[in-house]
Amino acid sequence: MWESDDVRLVPVFTKMMFEDKEEIVRAQAASALGLFVYIGELEAIPSFSHQKIEDDLLKVLSGTDNPIVRRRALESLGFSGREEVSVLIRKAYDDGDTQWLASALFAMGRSADEQWEESILKNLDHSDPDVQVEAIRAAGQLELDSAREPLLKKIGEGEGLDVDLRAAVIWSLSQIGGERVREELDKLYDATEDESEAEYIEDAMDNLSFTDGVTDLGMLGFPVDEEEQLNTIIDINDQEGDYESGDHKRRKKKHD
Repeated sequence: MWESDDVRLVPVFTKMMFEDKEEIVRAQAASALGLFVYIGELEAIPSFSHQKIEDDLLKVLSGTDNPIVRRRALESLGFSGREEVSVLIRKAYDDGDTQWLASALFAMGRSADEQWEESILKNLDHSDPDVQVEAIRAAGQLELDSAREPLLKKIGEGEGLDVDLRAAVIWSLSQIGGERVREELDKLYDATEDESEAEYIEDAMDNLSFTDGVTDLGMLGFPVDEEEQLNTIIDINDQEGDYESGDHKRRKKKHD
């Protein structure tokens, strides 16, 4: 159901988030509502529905449910442009708990707000692997040029990288693009003997072509069809329900 944007699912997910007896179901329902916060930001659902979804997620986040449910609510709210959300992200970031830190970074990556650049960069080498992976993913989602060199350096570590960490670095570099990225991905592709990783790198290079292509068109003054861009680059992560998009600049402009 991750891929469905049918608003009729919203009350179903909301009821699960508040009432299901299993915390994992409540947490997954909170995650599922993230898509609707996102498309609400793009004004693809009625504003009253969008606001109600955000209000319910805020209620869960500020409530007394188990931390995993509240953290998933924060992650879904990462897409929101409401002013109070950035305060809540910062509070989670400063909580002192690595799980809340990871969720804060997750939300930062969805925020379309480069105010988080310094916080993300500080955690690219965090000792906790979950925190580190979320910082790397956030750097890619926000297309932080300042993260390019640190991530290229990680690629140079080769087989020493954890599998999940390596995959996060590859994809984030494809989102950031720019100098030396294609060269390094080409080297990785030639060196890998893992068929699944080779396919992943191919996908990353396709994404890089799009990233750099859109940048080049923008620099040359050619118009870019925003709806076509959105449809091309939204990636549904089947395992996490994470809606990764290079559309953050469009959303940032709307927020501003």
